[in-house]
Amino acid sequence: MALLPIGVLTSNTAKHTAVSITVISRGEEDMKPEYSYTYTIVVFIKINASPTQDNHDLNCTLIQSVTAILNDSDVFKFNETEMKHKGDTVCFFSNTVMNSFLSNASSDIYINVRHERLRSKGNDTVPDEENEEFIPMYYNISSFTSQCYYRSSSDTEWHYTECEVGKDSTRDTTQCFCYYLAPSESEGHQRSKRSIEDYGQESEQEENLVTVGGSFSVPMNSINLRNSAFTKLSENPVVFTFMTCCLCAYIVIIIWARKEDKRDVSRAGITPMSDNDPRHTYKYEITIFTGVRRQSSTTANVSFILQGEKGETGIRIVKDKKRPILQRSGIDSFLMTVPQTLGTLVHLRIWHDNTGHSPQWFLSRVSVKDIQTNRTYYFMLDRWLALEEDDGQIERIVPTAGQSELTSFGHLFHSRTRRNITDSHLWVSVFMRPPKSNFTRCQRTTCCLSLLFCTMMANILFYGIDITANESSSFSFGPVSFSTGQLVIGIISTLMVFPINLIIVQLFRLSRPRLKRKRGCCIRNDVEKARFKPQSFKASSTSSKEDLRLQRDLLESSINGENVKGEIPSRSEVGTSRIELYVPSKMKARRKSTLPLPWWCKYVAWVLAWMTIGLAFWLTIEVAGEFGSKKAGEWVVTMSISLTQDIFINQPIKVLLLATFYSLVIKSPDKEDNELTNVQLENDEEFLHDEQLKEEDLEDPSKLEEFKKKRMAEVASALPPDQDEIRDQRDIRMKEIKMREILKEITVYAMFLCLLMGVAFGNIGKDNYSLRASMVQTFVKASYNGKMHFTKVSTRDYFWNYTNNVFLPSLYAGVSYNGQADPKSAVEHLVADRTSSLTSVARLRQLRVKDDACVVPSPMHMLIDNCRPEYSSASEDTRHFNEHWIPLKNQTRKSKCFIFITRVARIVSSDELRSIR
Repeated sequence: MALLPIGVLTSNTAKHTAVSITVISRGEEDMKPEYSYTYTIVVFIKINASPTQDNHDLNCTLIQSVTAILNDSDVFKFNETEMKHKGDTVCFFSNTVMNSFLSNASSDIYINVRHERLRSKGNDTVPDEENEEFIPMYYNISSFTSQCYYRSSSDTEWHYTECEVGKDSTRDTTQCFCYYLAPSESEGHQRSKRSIEDYGQESEQEENLVTVGGSFSVPMNSINLRNSAFTKLSENPVVFTFMTCCLCAYIVIIIWARKEDKRDVSRAGITPMSDNDPRHTYKYEITIFTGVRRQSSTTANVSFILQGEKGETGIRIVKDKKRPILQRSGIDSFLMTVPQTLGTLVHLRIWHDNTGHSPQWFLSRVSVKDIQTNRTYYFMLDRWLALEEDDGQIERIVPTAGQSELTSFGHLFHSRTRRNITDSHLWVSVFMRPPKSNFTRCQRTTCCLSLLFCTMMANILFYGIDITANESSSFSFGPVSFSTGQLVIGIISTLMVFPINLIIVQLFRLSRPRLKRKRGCCIRNDVEKARFKPQSFKASSTSSKEDLRLQRDLLESSINGENVKGEIPSRSEVGTSRIELYVPSKMKARRKSTLPLPWWCKYVAWVLAWMTIGLAFWLTIEVAGEFGSKKAGEWVVTMSISLTQDIFINQPIKVLLLATFYSLVIKSPDKEDNELTNVQLENDEEFLHDEQLKEEDLEDPSKLEEFKKKRMAEVASALPPDQDEIRDQRDIRMKEIKMREILKEITVYAMFLCLLMGVAFGNIGKDNYSLRASMVQTFVKASYNGKMHFTKVSTRDYFWNYTNNVFLPSLYAGVSYNGQADPKSAVEHLVADRTSSLTSVARLRQLRVKDDACVVPSPMHMLIDNCRPEYSSASEDTRHFNEHWIPLKNQTRKSKCFIFITRVARIVSSDELRSIR
């Protein structure tokens, strides 16, 4: 009989709690099939200490009979064979019994198991004393705790002192026996007993309505603060090493993310177009969306003409000398000025000059925003401007998109998927974050680490716990089924991970940037600048009554020398460009801030993030300290697979499903969030595009002439492409592509040839060459015996001369280097070169060719009677022959006489001789 320590059964067990332990024997590994084995199983429990046979608080004895039932196959496999059980399997300790040992503080319950095999003796079973050797028994063990509460209709608190948990309680049903005092007509009180199953039901006696409820607990991995895992990291360093590697990876990524955030500042701004005339005051914001397809970016110079009902812009050139533009999946914004409003926009004509090493360009769409009226026009394309793609055109005319195009499934699905992946997908957005987003890469990286560590903490607390054992009910939805315990664990894990991380993300995302106060002199300068530039207010759209009313209000306010509602025309500093915009206050009042939280909320988010990371790190290491090295390694592998699956499978599927739902059900035009909050320069910063000409600069005739010449030169170099020129360029481009494909194939073939030669000759050593050279010198060139080379053998006499004088003498050395006889050479089996030795005897084998394997053409019959082809396995003659090469009549005879008579001319294959050929 042996005592097997199990460890902690349940942790944080409070008073008034009943404990139910289920032990199911699985028998022995070498048990006989269809033979019944009987065991006595004794369960010992002790509070806050490991029990022994002599020192324990409670015990329970179970007698079980186990029989192995064979399946269709006659082979007994212990792990796969079904076991039939008889006897008791449950040890139940009621709350009244446990109260004698439990205290008001939470306690840990430890369990040990002892078993003994019994044998039959008459009508009784007695211990099997014949086999004194300990035989291990396999078993499944699980447990759960239950509590009962009651509350009367006149009481608001739950009580448990008058309730006892019944032994028929299960994981999803609690049996309660409650004793309570109820008023009666007599002077005394009457004591009654109620048995209520299926907690949540109500019991009513006379005028008092009493509610009885039960509770159950889900097991959870525990930690031992008296023996911290950080003091024994050398015993189980797997989880600590894994999480430390995650922290190191975080440090590397956040350094890169910080640099990228700095670069995003320059990417996010609006670029003033280089051909803007300072005298033009009507402004449009042009936003170009490059596609996400492979090689969507372009190195060519892009130009366009924007046509409206009241005029057109002329040829405008898209370029930026300070930063790269029109990159793959890029969003580039430009500020364009014109003399007056273009009215309602009609179409966009856009093209490029097909220059650079990669001129092809996939244009997704273009949006044009009238800054004065705050109206946005969309031009949808989603086509190539490339000679080798689509229809081979590098010029497109795109009409203004209507409501049907903006709400089409293709446009909504593409735009929504793009936004969800680059901004909403927390992991991918670290590398593909929109430059204009207020949620920086560093903040996203920290949120990823917080989410990862919280997920680790929630996962490890329930890892390796069997919560489905002995559960009589489960929920099924098609192929998916789950139990009550699994549902509770899912809810608990979600509450551990989701709320805090959602709060951190939203605090980062919705916090406004901190604005620095301007000095009074700067404000006065802006006011003075506004007073001396009244023309900045005269450009306004007259396309609607609302626009006319706004223009009238604005002109009246400027004539009276005051601003509407006391507004000071402000200079907006957007990203990397300084743009002077004077907008009516009524229009400004319509805009609501998209960042409602104050600037200091992001610091609160940083504190919460690092508190969450630290707490999750500590709890995960402490729980892992109770694991063994094997279980900890399995958890790390499971967590890695789960993380990979979530990033690359679950999250993309979620993004696609949300985009599909948005495109099919909501059908609302997607508005790109391209507006930046007002940012201000630091002391060590300057505007990226601050070299633009000002209106006073053109008062100088020389500068005005220089500006006109530059403008004319740019327009001349950006004219729309001619069709004949496009045709010639397309032919040249197709030839370049074919040549590139040819060079690529040659490169691939060369690499394949090198790989093939490496595989074929990589295992051939230098000794192979030496062996072949020695064989050629010995047997082909007759360097040691005779004079006839093997290549000169052409007749039968030459063959026998070569065999007798060259081949046979060279098989054995016979003499040493000095010409004297060497008797040891025969023992060592050295050939004539004295460097190689024979591994077996030499054998001459004749190979014949079939007579009819070659057919002489009829014109050659006069000169040639017959022909013999070269030897090959297909033309080999495999018949048996008698003397004079007469074929045997019966080629299939196998008698001893046949073998003896035909021994000389009997064909023997290379397989029988175990030779190469």
